[in-house]
Amino acid sequence: MRLLSPCAIPLLALGACSGTEEPTTDPTPTTTTTTTVASPGTLTVTTASVGPVDDPDGYELVVNDMAPVSIGVSEALRIELPGGTHQVSLRGVDPVCRATDGVKRQVRLDAGGQQDVRFEVFCPEQLEDHLLFHAGGDLFSVRPDGTERRLLTSFLGDVEAHQPTPSDGVTIFYLQLDEVGSTRHSLWRMELDGSNHELVHVADGLSAPAVSPDGSRVAYSDRDIHVLALATGKVTQLTDTPALEDDPSWSPDGTRIAFMRLDFGKAASRIWVMDADGSNAAELTDHPGNEISPAWSPDGTQIAYASDRGRVPFDLDPIGDFELHIVNADGTADRFVTNNTHDDVFPAWSADGTTLAYTTLDPETTNTADIAIIDASTPGASPDVIVETSDQEFTTTNSWGR
Repeated sequence: MRLLSPCAIPLLALGACSGTEEPTTDPTPTTTTTTTVASPGTLTVTTASVGPVDDPDGYELVVNDMAPVSIGVSEALRIELPGGTHQVSLRGVDPVCRATDGVKRQVRLDAGGQQDVRFEVFCPEQLEDHLLFHAGGDLFSVRPDGTERRLLTSFLGDVEAHQPTPSDGVTIFYLQLDEVGSTRHSLWRMELDGSNHELVHVADGLSAPAVSPDGSRVAYSDRDIHVLALATGKVTQLTDTPALEDDPSWSPDGTRIAFMRLDFGKAASRIWVMDADGSNAAELTDHPGNEISPAWSPDGTQIAYASDRGRVPFDLDPIGDFELHIVNADGTADRFVTNNTHDDVFPAWSADGTTLAYTTLDPETTNTADIAIIDASTPGASPDVIVETSDQEFTTTNSWGR
């Protein structure tokens, strides 16, 4: 435990650092005056990490108007102060963490007495380096090497959770279907550990939620692309065409949105890009067949998507030898990433932009939908299956944590 004495705190005026003042003598005094200073009290401030992980950095402790003093993630610091009421604040708590009882305290300290203040800080496990997916109506997370597979929800009966999408490193948004056969979906959010479920929005046909990079907006489809402002609940419709528009994906800087547009006259879908306010929509790809599930790379230079190249008419179920492709954000340099007899769909980028996770379906066994990862930078790379299942509900739509 560290001890800060009054003299070590230059901005904290105690009047004296000793218990008494020496007598002062005027050349012509008739009396001598002695002033006794009350003994300081002792304030002990303790920080404690109470979550599954520690705050990545330490903190700063501020008492009254004194200069900030560093204090560790789990440390006790003893400070000598005069009797009275003192304001104690903890600074530097990581944005994804929270002090369970707040970061400010008012403390009454008696002269010569003792008082304890404890700050407990909860830091949830981070989404980075986790893949999110749904299976059988529940949400799961797994490490990219296939380890630490974890059930995040446990819904029963007709309640099902789908399409998990990450937000600020600790928050997951997902869709919930409350009745089988209903088109009305609700958008929810929760923390990575499965706690703090909160209803966000309800709409008919709501699908494919995608959270903006700054966490303030959610783009989604109900045949057109909409954007929900989380702070106000305001919904802005970005597209209004006879076509079906789905699968929105934000650029890393939040200024543009890639999406799938199915023109029923062409009976095939294409990848489009528009500004985040719905303006300047332009077709990015124009190849035979269907192109779906765009996913913007972390550096903003490329877009991954799935294409069945020549298989029409369009089927909302991704069945028909879909392969993954990568194209530059300006529409140039389109190339294959996978090339096999499986249907490879729903690409999701790793945070460093080197790897794609995706769902792979074996057409010979239609009940098999596995999760695989592949090196996105090496043509002809071999994929690694990290989750094997017989449940076709598996998906990795926009689900690599960030």
